[in-house]
Amino acid sequence: MEDVNDPDANRSFLVRTHLGNYALWLSGLFPDHIEQRRWRRGGPDMEYFEELGQQGFRMAADHRLAETYGLTALYATAAERFGLLRSALNSVSDSLLFPNLNTPERLMRQVRDEARWRRLS
Repeated sequence: MEDVNDPDANRSFLVRTHLGNYALWLSGLFPDHIEQRRWRRGGPDMEYFEELGQQGFRMAADHRLAETYGLTALYATAAERFGLLRSALNSVSDSLLFPNLNTPERLMRQVRDEARWRRLS
């Protein structure tokens, strides 16, 4: 986290981008792993990864290099819609990567996501 404000602009921009990408990758494709760690070892929950990802993409969008590379709108939109992106990747993971896994944690995550998207629409 301390590298977010690194004096090297390239490194600072890459670290900010990495925070968003890593949080999206982990929470999007491996949500069951996050839930199991949460329940078994007291690890961070899905909301933590959503906040981390949103913050990473928001900071990347605010960095001067995002404007230079034409990525400001992309990262700002990714920050704004992080939950939607994560949920879409969860569907891919559930159906293609781990189709035979049926746990109470998965069911609860799917119910929470469905309720969330109904409130937003």
